[in-house]
Amino acid sequence: MSATNSQYLSQLQFVNQRGLNKALLDVTNEEGTFLDMLELMGRYEVAAQPSWTNFINLPLFKVETINGVPTDNGGGLDFDIVLAATNGTTTLRPGHLVLCANRAVGLVKSVTADAGGDQVNIVSVDATALGLADTQKLSVVGDASGEGSVGPVAFRNGVSNYTNKIQILKEAYEIEDIAAGSMIEFDIDGKPFYFLKGSMDALMKFKHLIAFNMITSRISTTSFGDASPALTDANGKAIQTTMGLDQYVSTYGIEDTGVTINTAYFASLKREFVKARCGKDYLLLAPTEWQIGLTDMFTGLNSSLSTNVRQNVNLESLGKKYEFMVDAFNFYGINYQIKELGSLDHAETFNFTGSAGYEKTAYFVPNDEINIQGGGKKYRMGMRYLDLGVLPGNNYGNEKIRELHTGGLAPNPTSDESVFRITFEKRCGLDIYGPHHFAKGVLS
Repeated sequence: MSATNSQYLSQLQFVNQRGLNKALLDVTNEEGTFLDMLELMGRYEVAAQPSWTNFINLPLFKVETINGVPTDNGGGLDFDIVLAATNGTTTLRPGHLVLCANRAVGLVKSVTADAGGDQVNIVSVDATALGLADTQKLSVVGDASGEGSVGPVAFRNGVSNYTNKIQILKEAYEIEDIAAGSMIEFDIDGKPFYFLKGSMDALMKFKHLIAFNMITSRISTTSFGDASPALTDANGKAIQTTMGLDQYVSTYGIEDTGVTINTAYFASLKREFVKARCGKDYLLLAPTEWQIGLTDMFTGLNSSLSTNVRQNVNLESLGKKYEFMVDAFNFYGINYQIKELGSLDHAETFNFTGSAGYEKTAYFVPNDEINIQGGGKKYRMGMRYLDLGVLPGNNYGNEKIRELHTGGLAPNPTSDESVFRITFEKRCGLDIYGPHHFAKGVLS
């Protein structure tokens, strides 16, 4: 007598109920980006135009460089020199006292603007030879005026500026009528429709694109307002791109390459911070390679975990747990708070063989506020955005990000095409104040 067994049932189509887990498991861990960090900080500011300019003051003092062999007018006590500064851009004025490389002090007697290099006469104040030579540096350390003299040549000091641009970023997801209405075997937010997964994926990818862009983007030479823009889309419409964090630091800040994480590096970084008159609190945005290197440096770990652990070890439950992760430290008077920059560990964007090296790059972001001359303070890093002006209908979102629903299946149909399309849109750019105090280190 024949028996009905599992093999028999499996051969009857649709008889066996499939053993499925209705939950969609997340193995990619795509959430958490540089953009999320900026949003948590709440550093958003409306832009009035698709580009903006920040102004900064210039240093009150400047080191001058001798360009060419000086003319000795007698005994090394009186020199005519030519500076690298040209056309009257030197900060030296008659009456200035300048410090020479041999610690002698000279008095500036005259300054003449010249296109080939500003010409200056300097004499020793105490019969000490000045020892001036080509490429030597001179710095202003004082002023000396004559008895009954008139006022000195008026001091002038301008401002500098740097500009960034708003960039339009978009992402879209579309599904057709049959696929949208078909029920699937797993649930998204308790509902068995693939459209929900697709739209979530599109939004998550959009956020990643913005985050990646705010780090790696380079400011475009072309702008929306150009009469004949060099950068256009497939339809000839003008495109402009923003300056990302990496270009900000490379252009204006402190950049170190071939870095080995050790005390020598942080000593060098301290010296650079001091020269640039930086603050003493920093957010260290670190990918995994930097976190490993920092922990190893401070704990002195080696492959055997033997006698090299020199830090205070956190022991719990009678020595059953060891804590070696470093998340904050004070080194040479600088406070560093480590923040994981997981975006740079993304295996399909940055962290792969033959990559551009972002997975080995850490950014040092001032964790204070920059002073505003005349009073007040300003955050160091944030986002500028154009208000999208979300209106009723098929527009959703807020002033920072818009979600547009189109197609015949949209809540308010826009055509007779049987599709439902979601387009995400953001107009934004990275805004950094005082990038000269930022730094980046790239591991060797």
